Amino acid sequence: MSGQYSDSPQGVLPDPVVLRMATATQVAMAATGLLLFFSGIAIVSVTAEGTVADLLIGGMFLLLGLLFLGGTVAVRSRFIAIGSEGINWHVRNDRWIGWNEISAVGITWVTAPRGGPFVWIRIAGSVPGLPQRPDLDRLRIRDEPPPYTHRIQAPRPFLLSSPTTDLTAAALQRYAGPRYTGVERRFPIRRHS
Repeated sequence: MSGQYSDSPQGVLPDPVVLRMATATQVAMAATGLLLFFSGIAIVSVTAEGTVADLLIGGMFLLLGLLFLGGTVAVRSRFIAIGSEGINWHVRNDRWIGWNEISAVGITWVTAPRGGPFVWIRIAGSVPGLPQRPDLDRLRIRDEPPPYTHRIQAPRPFLLSSPTTDLTAAALQRYAGPRYTGVERRFPIRRHS
């Protein structure tokens, strides 16, 4: 099925729903890259008759700016896809976790004291082989309550409510069906010393 998602009941979810990762990181990297790049240009142009050290510092700013700007392209290639086949956490590498391998799936929303909220898609495997899949090693967790064994970082929201998280929940509800357990909100315990 194809179409656009909207908040109306008639809204249609595409198959698969593709969520871009790290938009906040992308914006920060692009802004930092531009700032460093233009600072480097300013230092080099002002110190054209200056010392070699000034030219080296300006050149380093230019190089760092270009590296940050190049990094935004690498960050942009990360996606999560949720569709009729299952969940794919990196579309380019075709790493699908099929719905037949999942017994439960939900969303964990952790409100951090600094840095804003974090959102994960938590997964419980239904087949004995899921925890042993080598491509899922980096997704294995120990801090989610049973039966959850793996989690995928979802796009990070900016506010207490997020259209991206709502779209993730709608996609999981539609494609996971009764396996979808909903959104769990957590607040970390602050330790005072």
